[in-house]
Amino acid sequence: NYVDELSVWHLKILYYFVNPTERLKEKSINISKYYMGSPIDPLLEYYVELSGRDEFIRIIVKDLYARSLFNTESLNGTMTANGMVASRLSEFGKKFMQYIGEAEI
Repeated sequence: NYVDELSVWHLKILYYFVNPTERLKEKSINISKYYMGSPIDPLLEYYVELSGRDEFIRIIVKDLYARSLFNTESLNGTMTANGMVASRLSEFGKKFMQYIGEAEI
């Protein structure tokens, strides 16, 4: 049912978080500039059209978490550079992305 229920932005955010490091490299975004921050910062660099839409992102992330596709309920915590670009998909989320053919995990 998720294929029918999820919006394009749900799927785009899932796609990004399969492997944020690889996604950022695809757009030539240099991750070495990150020292500490929130996972939302590189996400906004990847999807610049989400800039200023924090509430929208929060709703999508909470929905993905509620559906057990994400392993975190928020992208707003401060963390190291490695944490900023770590995958946020749960095991179920990874399997879902494999199922729909959006990612090779």
